[in-house]
Amino acid sequence: MTPSPTYTGFRNGAREAFGPSAAVMTAGFIGFGALASDSGMPFWIAAIATALMWALPGQIILAEMVAAKAAVIAIVLAVWVSAARFLPTGMSMMPLMRMHRHETLKKLFVAQFVASTSWVLSMRNFPNMPEAERAPWLVGFGTVCTTQGVLLCGLGYLLAGAVPAEVNAGLVYVTPIYFTLLMFGDIRSATIGVAVTCGAIAVPLAHLLAPHWSLLGGGMAGGTVAYFILRARRGKVR
Repeated sequence: MTPSPTYTGFRNGAREAFGPSAAVMTAGFIGFGALASDSGMPFWIAAIATALMWALPGQIILAEMVAAKAAVIAIVLAVWVSAARFLPTGMSMMPLMRMHRHETLKKLFVAQFVASTSWVLSMRNFPNMPEAERAPWLVGFGTVCTTQGVLLCGLGYLLAGAVPAEVNAGLVYVTPIYFTLLMFGDIRSATIGVAVTCGAIAVPLAHLLAPHWSLLGGGMAGGTVAYFILRARRGKVR
């Protein structure tokens, strides 16, 4: 009996979650668990944040603002703004999965598993995968990764104080460093290459001018410059 596309996609995604990319990503949750413990955040909140947010930048903002005893509305707004980066990622992934217009709940469920690492791996794997397997692949990958993340968050929470602060900080930043290397290693077109290069140049420059707005401002500036460069390039090709 031939396995269904749903089963095959989910199984392959779950397998991918045990690969090196996901291992590096989930290792960062050990650092977040330790950070959450140091900030005085209850473990159940850290675990829910890991399962529902699955985004270390937003989780770090959450832990730091909890430690600073910020107002709840301020914490919500800060985490919400940090998640704005997933809008273009989700918009670029969803058309590749070809879900029907009336499947709104399914789209929202699948979108829950959109993350930086899953986006890179999806864009790499989807072209060689039947369309019917793509959404199940993302769900399988995301389900296993978030489960690993919660468990490792608990491990970091328990080890807080037993591991040097430098090691905990290093674990947190392993993921963005690895993601950056993964992005550069997966450049297969001029579009991606120009976008990544412009962003890599613009963000440090923006940090010199306005450190608090460096990521948002640098991303917008780099993306705008990349857009005009690619637009000019297409005009020359024509």
